[in-house]
Amino acid sequence: ADAPPPPADEAAPKRRKVNTRYLQRDKKRKAKLKLFVSGLPFSSGAAEALAGFCAANGVAAPERVATLEKQGRKTGQAYATFSTAEDAEAALALSGTKLPGGGGRWLDFKRVAEKTERTGGDAAAGGDDGCAGA
Repeated sequence: ADAPPPPADEAAPKRRKVNTRYLQRDKKRKAKLKLFVSGLPFSSGAAEALAGFCAANGVAAPERVATLEKQGRKTGQAYATFSTAEDAEAALALSGTKLPGGGGRWLDFKRVAEKTERTGGDAAAGGDDGCAGA
């Protein structure tokens, strides 16, 4: 009355292959939209100050601003993600502009470098650096 169990090779569902070319392309596209910003005010409203600065200079405000902190204190640095590559280019052109009302601070925009794949061991991480331990 019971059906025999399926063979072992049919029991596991087939896994779909992921085309990594599209994932890599999307990462490159997103890297073009992300800029590193320094010279922001140390106050809690750094994202609002950056949005106001962009609007005052005719550039679309970033979609997302992630401010950096060190030991719980603002560093005046952030990563800003723009909606289009043209907006990111326009903001990049504003690099070296003085922030109005920012206490004499100059905003500096830089492209975010693409992460490279690491191969081999790292000596700081305990990898084999070719030296024999004594």
